[in-house]
Amino acid sequence: MKVRQLTTCQTCRTRKLGCDGKTPECSQCSLRGLKCPGYPQDWIFVPQDTGRASGSNKEGRGKGKKTREMLLNGDRGSIQRPISAPVDEFISVIVRTCSPDPTEIQFRGKPFRVCGAWVEVLPDLLAGRTNKTLLNAIEAFAVSILSGGPVPTAPLSAGLEAKTQALSSLQKALCTTGATYSDELAATVMCVLFAELFLPTSWSAWVAHLEGFMQVMQLSRPEMYTSGLSHKLFVGARPSMIVLGFFTRKAVFVAEDRWRTVPFAQQPPSPVQEVMGEGARIPGILEQIDLLEGQSHESIMVGAQRVLEELFDLLDRLNSWKASYPLVSSSMSYWFKPAALGSRPSIWFDNIMIANALHHFWAFKAICLENIERLRLTYPMLMLTDDIFAGYIEHRNVFEEVRSLSIMICQSIEYLMQDEMKLFGPTSAILPLRVAFDTFRVGGASTAEELEWCESIFDYIMERGYHFVTMFFPESRRAMKMEGRCALMARFNGALSISRSLRDD
Repeated sequence: MKVRQLTTCQTCRTRKLGCDGKTPECSQCSLRGLKCPGYPQDWIFVPQDTGRASGSNKEGRGKGKKTREMLLNGDRGSIQRPISAPVDEFISVIVRTCSPDPTEIQFRGKPFRVCGAWVEVLPDLLAGRTNKTLLNAIEAFAVSILSGGPVPTAPLSAGLEAKTQALSSLQKALCTTGATYSDELAATVMCVLFAELFLPTSWSAWVAHLEGFMQVMQLSRPEMYTSGLSHKLFVGARPSMIVLGFFTRKAVFVAEDRWRTVPFAQQPPSPVQEVMGEGARIPGILEQIDLLEGQSHESIMVGAQRVLEELFDLLDRLNSWKASYPLVSSSMSYWFKPAALGSRPSIWFDNIMIANALHHFWAFKAICLENIERLRLTYPMLMLTDDIFAGYIEHRNVFEEVRSLSIMICQSIEYLMQDEMKLFGPTSAILPLRVAFDTFRVGGASTAEELEWCESIFDYIMERGYHFVTMFFPESRRAMKMEGRCALMARFNGALSISRSLRDD
C-alpha cells in the first residue's frame, strides 16, 4: 500500500515531480521559477455510519469540507461516533506526526534507521491483506493524534471511542489466535500503546499496554527479529521497553545478552542502539538495590558489593562506547548556541542520531554515579572513599558531576523539540529529562533555579501539544494542573464503554 505524501505541493503532484516539502516553497518550484502553492491538509472524514470511504472519490470529496468543519469546530467534549477515513489517510497522519526527518542517518558509510521510523512498516503490513484488528488499532492511533495531538481537529470523544474499539478488537483477536507472535499483532499493540500517549487516561494504562507488547515480543526467540519488518518493530519498540524498566525499577528482558546481540546479528546496531543496549542493564541493577532494604548485614554486604561492581562495570562500558565513537562524543559533534529556553545556551548537534545517543549517554552515566554515591552513603560499612570515583568524574564531587550532566540534558531539549523531530523528539527526551528533574529536586536550594528551568521545559513541551509528558513527571507543577484533563478522559472512557455495552446489547 502506498502512503500518500502530504508534504507534496499540488504543482509537484500534478507534474509527478519529487517534492522535498520545504517551506515556504519547495525546491522544485523554486528552481523552475514557479509559485509553490504550499501543502494544504484537506483530510476527508465521513461519519462512520455511512461506511468507510470507498468507490466514488467524488462523493468523498463532496463530504470532505463539511466533515472537516465538524472536526475543526465540533464540540470536543460530546460523545459522538468515531470518525473514519481510508486507512492510507490514517497511516499518513501517523507517519507525518511520528516519523522524524530524516528517518535515515549515514554514519561511517552505513545507513541507520531512526527508532521513530517504525511507523513506516504499517503500509507493508497491510499490503494485499486485511487485518481488522490492525486496522482498528491504526485508526485509534491516528484519531488519538487528531483529537489529542499537537493540533487537535477531532472531538476528544472520537479518540477515546476509537481506542475502546481497538482494545476490544485486540482482546478478541488474542482470544482467537492464542499466544502466537506475528508482526501484525506486534504493530497492533504498538499502535494502541502510542494512542495512549496522545490520549493518556492513566499511567497504569500505558504500562499495561507496554507490558502486553513485551509479552508479545517474547513469544518468539530473538532470532525472529534479525531482519525485515520484525527487526524494524523490535528496534522501534526497544527504547520504550527500556524506559519502562527505569520507571518501574524492574529488569527488562531486552537486557539479557541474547536479546542485546542476536537481533543485531545481520544489521549492526547504530550508536544509539549500542548505548541503549548498555543502559538496558540499569533497571535490573536498580531492582537489586531496592531488594537490599530489610536484608541481614551479611546479605547487604554481599549484595551491595555485587551491585557496586556492576555499576562500575557499566560505567567502564559506557566510557568504552564513548571512546569507540569519537565523532559522536567529541565536542566537534555538538556546540552551543543562544537559547530560547531560559538563559543558558542550547546544545546543538550534527544530527538526530548524535543528539539521541549523547542525551542517553549523559543520563545513564548520571544514574550510575548517583547510585554508587547513594550506596556509599547508605551503607557506610562498605568503607568506600571518594577515591573510588577517580577517573569517572571531572568535577569536585559526584553531585556536581551529575548536576553538570543534567544541565547538558536540559540544554539539548530545544534541539530535540524542532518541528522536524516530530514525536521522536519529545519521546526520546523523557528518560534523560527525568534524570535531570530528579537531580534538581534533591539539590534543594542549590538547584532551585535549575528546577524552575526544568519546569519551564515541561511547559514548553506541553505548549507544543505533547501532553503525555506529565504522565512521566507527576510531581511537576504542570502535571498537577493536568490532573483534571486525565480525570475527564477517564470519565469519558467509562461513559463510552457503557454506551458501547448498551449498543452491543
